Amino acid sequence: MAKYELDIVGNAMDSLHESLDKYAQGQAGDVRAHKFAILNFCHFMELILKHYISTVNENLIYSNVFKVVSKRAKADNISLIEAYEALEEEDFDFSSPIKGHSNPHTILVENALAYVESDKAYFDSDLADEIRAMKNLRNDIEHHKFSMNTKGIRLALGRLTRGFDEFTDVFDIIGLEEVIDEKQLGVFKTLADEYEHELQEARVDVREAHESAFRGVRPKHMYDVHWESYDCPECGHDSLMIPNDDSSSGYRCTFCGNEESEDIEVECEICGSSWPNGEMSSWVDTYVYTCPDCNDFDSKW
Repeated sequence: MAKYELDIVGNAMDSLHESLDKYAQGQAGDVRAHKFAILNFCHFMELILKHYISTVNENLIYSNVFKVVSKRAKADNISLIEAYEALEEEDFDFSSPIKGHSNPHTILVENALAYVESDKAYFDSDLADEIRAMKNLRNDIEHHKFSMNTKGIRLALGRLTRGFDEFTDVFDIIGLEEVIDEKQLGVFKTLADEYEHELQEARVDVREAHESAFRGVRPKHMYDVHWESYDCPECGHDSLMIPNDDSSSGYRCTFCGNEESEDIEVECEICGSSWPNGEMSSWVDTYVYTCPDCNDFDSKW
């Protein structure tokens, strides 16, 4: 019978690959996939944090050993990392609390996070907040009813991917990009690049807005739906300026938020034809938008 065996890093990467697959499905419109992207990414986070603790000391990953460090930190009013270093200087036998235990219990992810977070010089507290928020959502999914903002979930996964990419690099744990499967490498690189991730999300916003505008409209009535997209002159990206009810121009770029473009078509106040507003003229105290045809007085005489 074939065996399927993974060490802690292999197990973590297996979960990350699954999460990236589900993320891509979610971004493509499969709302249900977001749930599994969260569950798998949380498993990845937990294992990577535990792996880091094991690199500090192979026994520190066990609850009974970690309790010794925690008690020392509390007694001396010092951080966890300082407590560990103090015990190490005293030649404490970190294997002693688990002697006689054939299968000792490992620490919780909160324990691992607390230890890493105690290293104030290198660990980003914002990443800790992101981890806890995602972990809380994971707990709701597993044990209770839940609701989620799908775009918010995708953006959070991007922030966490970038956070763990930096964390594993700074703490010299593993080069994530080097061990990502080729199939998921493109997704990982997008998530790891904040600009590219936000640009991709902006394009998803355009797609979803377009789908929403035409949802339920019969083919013969498609021409009655006035929905256009324009290139954004501010950020330079194609087709990201879309209708927006809160915009002064009626359009807003989903990437940079720009609301102005000379390409946006408006109706001539004289003949009613549509022209790019950059080609329109105004008549003082009379009209704001008049088209080139209505302003071509020479051809009318």
